[in-house]
Amino acid sequence: MYARVPYVVANGFTPIGYLGAAPNVIAVNPRVPVRSLSELRDFARGLNPPLTFGTPGAGTTAHALGAMIGLTLGFEVDMIHYRGTAPALTDVVAGRVQTISNAAAPFLPFLAAGSLRAIAIAGRQRASILPELSTSFEQGFTEIDSATWYGLLAPAGTPAEPIARLHAAMNATLEDSAVRARLIENGVEVETSSIPGDFGRFLTTERERWGVIVRRANLRTD
Repeated sequence: MYARVPYVVANGFTPIGYLGAAPNVIAVNPRVPVRSLSELRDFARGLNPPLTFGTPGAGTTAHALGAMIGLTLGFEVDMIHYRGTAPALTDVVAGRVQTISNAAAPFLPFLAAGSLRAIAIAGRQRASILPELSTSFEQGFTEIDSATWYGLLAPAGTPAEPIARLHAAMNATLEDSAVRARLIENGVEVETSSIPGDFGRFLTTERERWGVIVRRANLRTD
């Protein structure tokens, strides 16, 4: 999505380990008459102008997920880019934009107040902080799969011994109950990698999977 970056994605880093992921929530302004992805599909296919989708900025996870949703459900999406989640969320709550996606934590007070309606988790697993919300997989749309994931990387060429020590220290930290509780309350589902190479394989798979979406939707940041 970026024409130039100051590193080589494929081999510029040495993986240390996977930390976990915050499943992305797909939500709408309550005046949008949909409560599921199939209802969103049927509603959006008949819109002219197209469905508006707020993102925290071009090149973000939400930007790519919005494109994934449009491609999967077969409708056009009008991406509205903001400088951060807060202004995007403000406009969706106000009804100026119809749809938004983000990790769950910033949505919680608005969902509780009824000023935002969540229609799906974009993935295969439900979120611990929104256990009642069904997933895109449960709703029959397994192509919609997106989370804001976290991990540790070191510069390319870092020797194996310090990588192994960092990996062990990271996993030990994630076993601490207070650390896990803090991550979970912020919407992160903790999941560690057995060895650093597992995280490296995950990175390769993610790059290939999202590359298909970026090329099909011709996503650019400018």
